[in-house]
Amino acid sequence: MYRLKRNIYKNLNKSEKGQSTIELALFIPIFLLTAFLIVEIILGSYCRLVLNNVVREVARIVSVSEGENPDLTQAKVKKILDRFSANGPIRLDENEPEIFSLTWEENILDISYKTITVKATYRGIKIPLVGTLNVTASIIYPKLSRPS
Repeated sequence: MYRLKRNIYKNLNKSEKGQSTIELALFIPIFLLTAFLIVEIILGSYCRLVLNNVVREVARIVSVSEGENPDLTQAKVKKILDRFSANGPIRLDENEPEIFSLTWEENILDISYKTITVKATYRGIKIPLVGTLNVTASIIYPKLSRPS
């Protein structure tokens, strides 16, 4: 009887040899999916933060450019975009409208109050199995008029 029990335990231990391999094979895809999802969320948040800063800077430049040459204002905006593109992994290039777009418009509410609405959209993040992530930022900024 004792011998029979010993043989049963021996056979039981032999059959559990691949258990850790199977557990690892089941765990790795879930772990990698979670890790990549976290990375994509962080990258999307970073892009949103960069776009918010770009929109705020562009709104500030456009708001004080009353009476200025539009080409000079556009050159200042281009300089801002170049500065933000140089410092990070996202590329803000107005020559690629399918990836990045930046628009602004001036709204006159009354004779003494104007606003600038700036909107930026970045479509450069491609997530596997999901598609392209659109990140949008906008701001309404008071138009600062120069004293006469």
